[in-house]
Amino acid sequence: MVHLQGKLLYQQSRERLFQFSWRPRLPSLLPPDREAEIQKNLKSYSKRCVALLVHISHAALDASNSNTEGHLADGPVCKRLGLLK
Repeated sequence: MVHLQGKLLYQQSRERLFQFSWRPRLPSLLPPDREAEIQKNLKSYSKRCVALLVHISHAALDASNSNTEGHLADGPVCKRLGLLK
């Protein structure tokens, strides 16, 4: 048994495995070659995602500061993302 701080309080040896719990995962919907491509390019995807989020947050701040009503739904961010029709 382990204390909340991670210190071992006592140890008891067991002869057999009594319980093994794990969560099964569903099979992927992607083909294996596409999964390999995603794993290979994961760093570039994450860099692009972070850059996009930073850009959107800066644009949202600019839009909220310049918009007198304070509504972001009519601002340039939504236009740029294609949310307005």
